[in-house]
Amino acid sequence: LGPIFPTALTGEPMDSGSHVAHFTLAGDGGFNVGVASAEQDPNASEPAWITPHGWGYGTQSGKVWHRGTAMAGTPLQGHEPLPDGTVVTLLLDCDAGSLTLYLNGALQGVIVEAPKLASVGPLVWCCGMNISGHSIQIERGTLPEESDEPEPARPADGTPEEGDLGVDDLDSMAMDLED
Repeated sequence: LGPIFPTALTGEPMDSGSHVAHFTLAGDGGFNVGVASAEQDPNASEPAWITPHGWGYGTQSGKVWHRGTAMAGTPLQGHEPLPDGTVVTLLLDCDAGSLTLYLNGALQGVIVEAPKLASVGPLVWCCGMNISGHSIQIERGTLPEESDEPEPARPADGTPEEGDLGVDDLDSMAMDLED
């Protein structure tokens, strides 16, 4: 049998400095986005956030999962399942050992703090989904400019909007799950 949640791991391992990834949801299915040990096997029967070496933000529940359990302080206050087109941005600060969440450009807060991340070693971005027929796009990028107003959701088809980063600015990967 395959994994419960098909999981994608992306990019080069991150072990120092700050890194940003944008996860654009295509479909309103159950996605988990986060970080995992660079040693995580994407074909493992358990998704990364069930293990001691992964953390995943659930887009339906608003909970941050680690070792298969929702972490204290989650779900985030007032969380509703995230709709199609939502951009979930994660800032990984390897030096501080923290993972910070933005939704459509609006800062939500630190969702994982040191020393939890610091003890794992090199990390990679990870994503999983539990509903077939949905997809997610993962792009490396920069932090959204902070504002008091949340940014509108991006079009689900990935059509660039004015001010979007160009192809040369991003390492991109798309993951599709077929029925």
